[in-house]
Amino acid sequence: TAGAMPLDRPSGAPSLLALASPCRSARGEWRDAMVGAVAPRIILFVIDPNTDIDRRGNTAAAQRLRDLFALTTAEAATAVAAAGDGLPAVAQALGVTPGTARTHAKSAFAKMQVRGQVDLARLVARLRLVD
Repeated sequence: TAGAMPLDRPSGAPSLLALASPCRSARGEWRDAMVGAVAPRIILFVIDPNTDIDRRGNTAAAQRLRDLFALTTAEAATAVAAAGDGLPAVAQALGVTPGTARTHAKSAFAKMQVRGQVDLARLVARLRLVD
């Protein structure tokens, strides 16, 4: 069965999140010979909810936002950061002025057709599940 659990870190940093799900693989002679025909299989996702946002927006979620909504690099980085923080914190994290962060956020929200930070956070969270 599927399951989820936190993974405590010895460093005391916030826990990682582990999500497990059963999966099936294609049957084939080569696979049966290499792995065995009856071995159970799962797929395991380990998520770090505190991953730093790269100033250039080089995260999988930011790349997906650029691909899906034709966002600029700055808009995508701002959108990903804004999904978790307010604009003053986003501006500081990205090294831009609050006005610049606000401009990028407004543009990203319009292109993504989201109405606010809650909708944005929901969308980014879904994209991060497949990092």
